[in-house]
Amino acid sequence: MQLLDTQENYSTLSQRHAKLIAEMAKARDNEAAVNHHEPSESADERISRSNSFAQAVEQVVLEYEKTIQSLEQSLSSTRTTLSNTETSLLEKETKCAYVETINTQLQARIAKLADREANTENYLHDLETKLDGHTSGEEKNAAIVLELRKEIARIRENEAGCEDYISTLEERLAEADQDAELMQREIDRLEQLIERQRSLGKLDNLLSELDNIQSGSKGAERESENTTNTNGHRRTFSERSTRSHVSRPSLGIRDQLPDVKEGAEEELAEHAANEEGEVLENGSGEKSTDSYEDQPQSPAQSRFVADKLENVTQELVDLRVEHENTLNEFESLHLKYEEAMKTLADLQDQVDEARHPKQNRDSVLSINVPEQTRPPSFLSDGKSPDAREGTISSLRSLSSELSSAMASPATTDAFDPDVLETPKGSQAKTFAVEDAAPNPQPTSDNVSDEIEKLKAIAVAKEAAEKELADKYAQLELQHQETLDMVEELKTAVAKAKYQDPPSPRSAGPVIRRKSSQNVMVIDRAHRSFASLRNIAADNFEGQPDVMQNFEVNLNAAMHELHARSERVQELEADIANAKREMETKMTIISGLTRERSSLKVSPMDMSVVASLREQLERNEEKLKQMQEAHSAREAELAAEIDTLRSSSSATSSEKTIDNARTVNGSDGTDQEQKITKLQAELATWESKHQAALDAMQSTEQQMRATIEQLEGEMATAKTTY
Repeated sequence: MQLLDTQENYSTLSQRHAKLIAEMAKARDNEAAVNHHEPSESADERISRSNSFAQAVEQVVLEYEKTIQSLEQSLSSTRTTLSNTETSLLEKETKCAYVETINTQLQARIAKLADREANTENYLHDLETKLDGHTSGEEKNAAIVLELRKEIARIRENEAGCEDYISTLEERLAEADQDAELMQREIDRLEQLIERQRSLGKLDNLLSELDNIQSGSKGAERESENTTNTNGHRRTFSERSTRSHVSRPSLGIRDQLPDVKEGAEEELAEHAANEEGEVLENGSGEKSTDSYEDQPQSPAQSRFVADKLENVTQELVDLRVEHENTLNEFESLHLKYEEAMKTLADLQDQVDEARHPKQNRDSVLSINVPEQTRPPSFLSDGKSPDAREGTISSLRSLSSELSSAMASPATTDAFDPDVLETPKGSQAKTFAVEDAAPNPQPTSDNVSDEIEKLKAIAVAKEAAEKELADKYAQLELQHQETLDMVEELKTAVAKAKYQDPPSPRSAGPVIRRKSSQNVMVIDRAHRSFASLRNIAADNFEGQPDVMQNFEVNLNAAMHELHARSERVQELEADIANAKREMETKMTIISGLTRERSSLKVSPMDMSVVASLREQLERNEEKLKQMQEAHSAREAELAAEIDTLRSSSSATSSEKTIDNARTVNGSDGTDQEQKITKLQAELATWESKHQAALDAMQSTEQQMRATIEQLEGEMATAKTTY
């Protein structure tokens, strides 16, 4: 407000000064004009005029003195306000220094709190990772245990299936041996029949030669009649002989052989058991009934047995399906072989029929056929390909001998005509054979090729059986290895499951129980019990009372073992839960101790105190420098004011003394220059004062903002902690 008043006074004075200067200029002009027009003025008028001018100038000077006094008063007031502002500035600077110290302290506390929060977050993150690791490890262990259990069940199923398959193979081998014996008996019977047929053929040949010799001297008509009679007699004799010796057993064999080849294996087993193995079946049945009597079992054993039975039944179904597939393939191959042999027999019959009309003799019995060109008979296919190499070699002799019997009309008439019919699809083959009829060697080659094929099939079968035995041995080795591997994996899983990681705050080592040893002991105990039961079944067959007592004691021991193992598992689970609870409590206690130790720490640090002291010293030095600058500036201003006062007094004296000079205008210019200087100095002082006020206001606003910020940080720190 004082500055505004001084500015208004200054503006009014400048206006008045301008008016006075204008009036003075007009007066001078008028006076000059008057002096120019009236040169004859007197000195009195001039003196009076100068006096009036001096009075006017005195009034102006008085007004200037008043304005200078008012300016001095305003300057003193500005000094007082400046001193007040300096004092307030010092107070605010001290407050700012104090606030800065508090701010640094608060920032240090905030940094500590941030560090503590980061440490707590890291600790929580570590705990979460450990917890995730525990959960994931338990899940992995559970998954591994389930997979191992599935693998054990599958291996047990495979073992049971292999045992069943081995038993079925042994039964099939026994049945095959029985079938081989039966077929050997049938072959012996057929060989006896062939020997009889051979003897009959020789007799027929001798009779035909006798008839030829007796009828050699007679004519053609008598010879033809005798030949027809002899043919009829011979045919009736051969028919009688074949009916009496050949037809009955051979037809019986032909009726039986397809049943042997194409029937089910159960019928063969029943047939062999009825003829030769009744005693063995009775003995084995008694043993099985004695060894597999129902014993009182625990629920764990019953569950184990039920699971094992399910696995065995599943494996048995799979093996039956595979067995049915192999049987179907074998039957298809056997049918193809039968069809080939039938077609060969039909072709040989057609070759014989085509060969007979070309002969000159009416009797077919007189033809001497070598043994190499005897056609194979379809009766040679009577034996199943399940027989051994000995039976195949006997089949070769049997087929060759039967072919000689088929070469005679008696044997050809004795066979079924339905069997010897040629199929429609083999007409091209019959024509090819009729063209090649004069050379009988390829038929024997075909027969030998077929026999070689049969031998190769038998050898392949033996090789397959050997390979099956080798595979079974390999399976046993693999099963043993898998059992060992399963035991090792069980131990590893149990160790991983019951091995708890050490807590970060645990003072000493924790004693842990090795549950893997319990699992291994239980498994070994089961195996030892099973081996003891088998040994007792082998040794105490004739002592049922001892066997029963042994079974009762063994079941009681197994029950006690299961009960103790379950109790041990429960105790281990309780121990694991207790360990987890202890670890959680230890973590809570460690966190509380950390919090207590952090609260006991002193909030201030020596380094912070030293930095605050240094800042205070710097601020004091700055204040001293500012005070010195202000005092120097005040001295300068006082000197300038003195100079102004002296200059104003000098101007007043000069005005009174040198009135004449004012007429010429030199005094007015000097005053104007002084006034302009004073106005410039006043403007500079006003600008400096305004700048100081603006700086003070800006610093005050900054200090208020910093104080508010620090108060907000303090409030947030109090709310958070």
